[in-house]
Amino acid sequence: MEAVEYSLKHWLALTRFLKNPDLEIDNNGSEIAIKDFVLARKNFLFIGSDAAGKATAIHLSFVISCKRNNINPIDYFADVFVRIGSMKTSEIYQLLPNRWAQNRSQLKSSETSS
Repeated sequence: MEAVEYSLKHWLALTRFLKNPDLEIDNNGSEIAIKDFVLARKNFLFIGSDAAGKATAIHLSFVISCKRNNINPIDYFADVFVRIGSMKTSEIYQLLPNRWAQNRSQLKSSETSS
């Protein structure tokens, strides 16, 4: 009975993936993506400070996003660090790994068609 009550209470969240094709039904991809970092968790206890831990978490989330989008993280960061300073704040979303990959593939296809 508790499971049914839980499901009904969280119905909107549990069915959100049905309305958004970008959402997956489970979090297996996320679990696999963070496996290496979960295994290294004890090492992260000695990261230095809360600010360093937050910066590392942000950096690693971008690395994982790159891997999920079949992007070499080094290529991604090298390009983003060069471009980010000259972009408007409203344009920065284009540098998210999934958008960056789309833009790169569009550039490559336009170069080959020229």
